[in-house]
Formats: sequence, structure tokens, C-alpha cells
Amino acid sequence: MNVWIGNPEWLIRIVPGQGEIFSSWIVRIAHAFGLKPTLFTESILPNKAFWNRDIDNLANLDLVEYYAVKSGIPFDRIYETILQSLEGKLFESHHSNTSLSWVLPIGVFNRKRTHPGMQFCPMCLAEDK
Repeated sequence: MNVWIGNPEWLIRIVPGQGEIFSSWIVRIAHAFGLKPTLFTESILPNKAFWNRDIDNLANLDLVEYYAVKSGIPFDRIYETILQSLEGKLFESHHSNTSLSWVLPIGVFNRKRTHPGMQFCPMCLAEDK
């Protein structure tokens, strides 16, 4: 039996940091439970591919809702961690199955990153109107 699926909320609450991206937050939650990120995500969503794609780009409202319920963190706070939340700010419209302007692709092949993914200077971005 999977202990993660039956429990309505996790006992450990990890709030996403200011400006933290979804994948980073998931890694911190996994480590708080003493698990590797792959084992953590496979145990809570066994049939959901997670680390073999760009989860920051592919995360959708259903996934945010699931993690909001499980983590006890408000939906809006988790929504801020996914790239879709930057629609109209960093790029015109979000399309999870295509490359986004200003976001470098991760290029996942067999869970290995072939490209660096997101790179930016947060100070430069903050200054840019």
C-alpha cells in the first residue's frame, strides 16, 4: 500500500521560497522526507512521468492543485512556481509543448539533462520593466 496516496496532507510543510521554481520546491520536499526526488515523486504519483521531462514547463493546474492539497500550501503560492504563471510577463502565451521565449530548454533524454535549462540573472530581470 502506498502511504502517500491515502493521506490527505503531508505532515511536513515546505513552503516554496520567493522566486523558487516548481522542480526545486519538489526536490526540497523530497529531501525533507529523507527521499531522493525520483523516489518521492514516483511514490506519490506512480503513473506520472516527472523527471524525464521539463516539469517546470509542463506543470499544469491539475498538478498544482494536487500538490496544494497534499502539501497544505495555498494553490496560488504553488502556482507561482510554474512557468505558466509567467504568461504575459516573461512571454506572451504559455505552450507547454513548445520552447518558450527567454527560457532555454532542458533537453531531457533518459532523465539526463542535455541542455542547461533556465538561466537568468534575477537582478537584471527585476530591473527590467
